[in-house]
Amino acid sequence: MSLLGKDAVGIQNMLHNSIHKCSVVDKKEVFKNVYVSGGISKVPGLNDRLKSLLHSMNPTIPEIEVKTLDIGQIMMEGVKKIIEKGGIDWITKDPLASQKQH
Repeated sequence: MSLLGKDAVGIQNMLHNSIHKCSVVDKKEVFKNVYVSGGISKVPGLNDRLKSLLHSMNPTIPEIEVKTLDIGQIMMEGVKKIIEKGGIDWITKDPLASQKQH
């Protein structure tokens, strides 16, 4: 594929190559948790197509899940995790308080 005169591999190849750099133990977990975000996540049918392409490239992996997140969802999930870990002070207090001089 050529993008503006430069050779580029497809997103399925980039994902495949990146995941295969993980340890054997982690690969199956990573394949179950492929997240796509940004403008490309708006392409209709992308999740199903990526899942199908990744499965054809990795037939021994029984579970492959491709999920889409937008920036709002990512931010809200991050806030939820901060709250769950007891980081509520960071949200409710002045974040620059530690930098201010007394």
